[in-house]
Amino acid sequence: MSDVNQAISEIVRQACIDLFDYYEIALSPGAEAGTLSRCGVIGFGGHDLRGSLMLGCSDELLRASSAEDWLGELTNQLLGRVKNRLIQHDIALYASLPVVLRGEQIEPLDVQSAGHLFSSQGGTVSVWFDARPRPGLTIAPMRASIECSGQVFLF
Repeated sequence: MSDVNQAISEIVRQACIDLFDYYEIALSPGAEAGTLSRCGVIGFGGHDLRGSLMLGCSDELLRASSAEDWLGELTNQLLGRVKNRLIQHDIALYASLPVVLRGEQIEPLDVQSAGHLFSSQGGTVSVWFDARPRPGLTIAPMRASIECSGQVFLF
């Protein structure tokens, strides 16, 4: 895995952990590969990077009556967190709308390099970030940011 892909993979991994932590769901790396019934998919593009993000969750985590809407929102929020971290490295992304897929046996991709598989007390989470960086892309050092009263000023 290239340095760029490895850095992006770590950003995605941490963004996923932070997203579920916000909803008080602790994720642990690794899980037994099981089956998922739903996954959210969202595409993204930009000058430096293009691809798609897939977020799959087991039914135990999506017991709400509007599970598809909730998973679509989680997928959108996850890409938002990734975008916020990448912009600190001077990489801007534009997102499409999320789509939620349903199936009988969606299997998490636990063996491929672009994915992460997590377990929690509520079930399994699989995230896959398929990114195509532009040739020659490097990850710039993180820009400093200051947070004031809910606003972020980058300099």
